[in-house]
Amino acid sequence: MKGVIIVTFLVIFSTILAQQLPPETLAMFFRIVGAFITKCACASGVNMNLLSLFLEQGFTPFNPCVACFIKCLAKEIGLIGGDGITLLEEPVINFALQLPGGTKEIGLTCINQTVGILDPCRKIFEAYMCGVKLLSS
Repeated sequence: MKGVIIVTFLVIFSTILAQQLPPETLAMFFRIVGAFITKCACASGVNMNLLSLFLEQGFTPFNPCVACFIKCLAKEIGLIGGDGITLLEEPVINFALQLPGGTKEIGLTCINQTVGILDPCRKIFEAYMCGVKLLSS
């Protein structure tokens, strides 16, 4: 049983590693959100080890506090509407266009893929990971 769990973890983790952001995309992302990292880390209560992984690689496996950390960043840079859950089309597209390789289609795809997600933190995390996947391919 222990072996099955380890193999499952390795498969999931290797899939995530395959979606690593290019260094120039990661650098631009952090130029945009950098001023809010400390504020959002404190507000979300994110585990510092997971935060370090996120800051180094630009992604982590799903964790509720990481998801809320990413949601906080998105809110701070104006990607989320006043209701706290709606991704705003124009700001998301503009954000995507600031990233190397970013396109309007990436922004719209990631908004559309998360329409039915009701949990605000999960929704923004999934939209973010959608962007990571599309910008990594």
